[in-house]
Amino acid sequence: MDPGEVEKATVDQILNTIVDGMRADYPPEMTLAAVTAMCNSLDFTEANFEVQGERDAIMNSVCQAAQCPVVAVREKAFECLATIAAFYYSKLPPYVTNLFQLTVNAIKTDVEEVGQQAIEFWSTVCDTETEYADDETCTSFNVIAQASPSLIPVILETLSKQSEDADEESWNIAKAGAACLDAISQTIEDAVVPHVLPFVTAGIQSSEWRVKESAIMAFGMILDGPDSKTLTPIVTGALPVLVQCLQDPSTHVKDTCAWVIGRICEFHTSAITPAIFPHMVTALTLCLDDQSSGVASQACFAVHNLAMACEEQADDKTNVLSSFMPTMLQKLLNVVNREDWDENNLRSTAYEAVNKMVENSAEDMLQVVGQVLDESCTRLEKTFNDNMEQQERMTLQANLCSLIGVCINKLPEENVKQYSDRIMQSVLMVFNTKGSVAHEDAFLAIGYLSGKLEEEFGSRYVQFLMPPLLLGMQNTEEYAVCLVAVGVAGDLCRALGKGIAPYADEIMRCTLEILRSESVNRYVYNFVDM
Repeated sequence: MDPGEVEKATVDQILNTIVDGMRADYPPEMTLAAVTAMCNSLDFTEANFEVQGERDAIMNSVCQAAQCPVVAVREKAFECLATIAAFYYSKLPPYVTNLFQLTVNAIKTDVEEVGQQAIEFWSTVCDTETEYADDETCTSFNVIAQASPSLIPVILETLSKQSEDADEESWNIAKAGAACLDAISQTIEDAVVPHVLPFVTAGIQSSEWRVKESAIMAFGMILDGPDSKTLTPIVTGALPVLVQCLQDPSTHVKDTCAWVIGRICEFHTSAITPAIFPHMVTALTLCLDDQSSGVASQACFAVHNLAMACEEQADDKTNVLSSFMPTMLQKLLNVVNREDWDENNLRSTAYEAVNKMVENSAEDMLQVVGQVLDESCTRLEKTFNDNMEQQERMTLQANLCSLIGVCINKLPEENVKQYSDRIMQSVLMVFNTKGSVAHEDAFLAIGYLSGKLEEEFGSRYVQFLMPPLLLGMQNTEEYAVCLVAVGVAGDLCRALGKGIAPYADEIMRCTLEILRSESVNRYVYNFVDM
């Protein structure tokens, strides 16, 4: 329901019932139900939060619930406080002192589930203040800046509460604390550095893996927020130690360290000196062979970000990628065939790194890109014969079609021509699988190929492409495929010129059907309408 449709008198009746149900002397089942109801009702309480007496009653009842002996009630109460912070930030200042004590006690002494929700309160305040910083119509009370000297040490303590055997998907208090530190960093920017750096310096050389990993994690979490001028000398000084940590005996330390180096490649490439660069690349290359799929995946992430940083040098005669690209590409193309390729998103992350290296490679690497295209075509051809599960086949075909498209886009026309028959034959076979996740990437590859060959594409391939292309344009249920198919139709019109005439009626019919449809995704409609 729209909150504006409910009369305040009705909201008042509901709130009175809920607040009464949150009394400490009621059975815990009733208290939990009441706190849950409060959490779900906050959308409707804007008028009540404008009245101090009513606001105080709500806040007092929720704060009392946050001290209930029952874990589930406390957990839901802190979730309620986080929602209040999101909806009614401007009303928080009178309650901050009390909320600070409640949340810090929960983070330090309560069970993990409650501590995580208490941390979420501060993450929500951070998000709101960061948003307000860019909005002149909103007033920030700088709650985080005032709380940081006392709050950050408490958050840093949570980072060393890692679970040794937790999987990547599981959420715990250490991850909640790390996310909160990242949010604090983006909120107070440079001011976060003096609060965190001593913790990093004290722990990064520790022989205890939890202490070392938490120090590295803390460093990674403040990389996006402070000004580059503040962090560059610090990052430059830390990189030799981080590169060393890539060979640490602890898998957790290596995993986090590779992720941090990836963040450095994303936000602070200017801090990577020529002296440390080759050592960093060598260490990342070794990590690709690590027994842990998580470490290998984070190394792929770092290589991807390093390649992404070369975007402005992608058309130069040479760039920093050229010094290690042939070896690194071969390593990455081996990684995608590891037996644990399906863990930690390893295969997709490796292919993304390959794509970005090809995309931002310099002119002196065109021969290497040609070799990657040849290898990709061979691998795509094998997917039609290899005995593998359907879902694995479709995902692998999507990765390979994406890589083939990137290679086509990078290479000159004369280099692409020698592969065009193989590309078309394989890509057209991808369309034989109905509903394949690879269709979108297959269409993109064809779009790049038509742009390279132009009129020659029309005379050689367009008649074979039209049936799957028209089906793609009619596939409004999978709007991403429909959108790309429409884009390819536009590419063909530009590439073929008058040569598109024999197919124009069918393309126009499909286009008009999209425009007439009331169920098609609006994004597709707007794209077609342009």
